Amino acid sequence: MFERFAKATRLVVEQAQEEARALGAPRIEAEHLLLALAAGHTPLAASMAAAGAGHDEIVDALDIETAAALDVVGVSLSSFGLPAPAGTLAKLSFGTSAKQALELTLRVALERGDKRLLPGHLLLALLRPRFGTVPRVLAFAGVTEEALRLAATASL
Repeated sequence: MFERFAKATRLVVEQAQEEARALGAPRIEAEHLLLALAAGHTPLAASMAAAGAGHDEIVDALDIETAAALDVVGVSLSSFGLPAPAGTLAKLSFGTSAKQALELTLRVALERGDKRLLPGHLLLALLRPRFGTVPRVLAFAGVTEEALRLAATASL
């Protein structure tokens, strides 16, 4: 499947590993792919930022999502005084949500009749799941799915 990825999409996947490392994550997940798409210096990243899904906005929404998830089980990050996660130099594997997103990227491209997998296909794939971290983060950021869908489609 990776041979069908355009160079820009491969760079997004590489950037996702850096995003995961910077956040101290044990694996690359879908939210890291979203962050990597927003971090790029591409028309798609600019469109994402214009829709309210810029890199900084997504990082802030991830922090809110983490706090909200912990609050559900009665845990407050501030009560523990934990240090920020330390990055790692190890090569990270793909978590379940990232694997699903990459598989959906291929499906999106095939449905559109496209041969190469572009960053816009990846963004459309990230928008498909109704549950999980990415939809919650986008909701916390106040980003509409339609705005990102239009940005993704315009980039293809």
